[in-house]
Amino acid sequence: MIEPTSSDVVMETVLKIGDLKAMGLIHNTPVGAVEALLEAVHVYTGLPWWSTILFTTFAMRVLFLPLLINSQRNTIKLITLQPKIEQLMEDFKKAKNNGDNSLMMRKHQQIREFYTENKISPWKNFYLIALQTPVMISFFLAVKKMSEFPVPGFESGGILWFQNLTIPDPYYILPLLMSATFIAMMETSDAARINTPKAQTMKWAFRGVTVISIPVAMSLSSTIRRYLDLPAMPQMLKKAEKKPFQESLKQWNSDVRKNVRGQQKRPERL
Repeated sequence: MIEPTSSDVVMETVLKIGDLKAMGLIHNTPVGAVEALLEAVHVYTGLPWWSTILFTTFAMRVLFLPLLINSQRNTIKLITLQPKIEQLMEDFKKAKNNGDNSLMMRKHQQIREFYTENKISPWKNFYLIALQTPVMISFFLAVKKMSEFPVPGFESGGILWFQNLTIPDPYYILPLLMSATFIAMMETSDAARINTPKAQTMKWAFRGVTVISIPVAMSLSSTIRRYLDLPAMPQMLKKAEKKPFQESLKQWNSDVRKNVRGQQKRPERL
């Protein structure tokens, strides 16, 4: 009789802290840190994997909230001072077109001093995205690796049309929705109202990256996209004020599943 290996045993048991490491996951890397975080949320809250990933993503975004506030303040200042900025830029362009290098350098220095005095910068509005990118990449690589293993529960830890989290979305709804949401948020943000040359260049760069990422996202498993139920998170947080945090998480997950089952049992109208 062949004795099962430790990996085989872990695959058949309920997850606890340390199981992912025993399976060969969780190393001393940013990706490993995300894997450990997902394991902790899953074990301590009792949530299924789809809502574990959703909640962890929400928590990561909350951590970036101070940077978001700072970015919004910078945006408001840029919009308020935009007429003056445009005038300075126009003077700079005229000096450049006339070939007056001395005047061009003075105008360039005036622009820099104006930004410094008012504590503004077109780049601040994109620092948040730039800082979030490494975190997002680590998150995507972590859930991709966990789905390819696969981690126990991923095959049935989904919801709606993506019950199996180890395979790509068969209808390509998640990757397309992910890209459309990102573009919509970028185009409707306050940063989109800034018309400086650098800001416009950055916006077009992010648009291009978003479009190029669609084919790549189509090949990823359904775990990559767990942002669909973010509108339901305020309801969960409201319940947390009246109940213990872990209990409120479990109750929120139970309510979501009941709603889904109710929609599936509802008879179709002729």
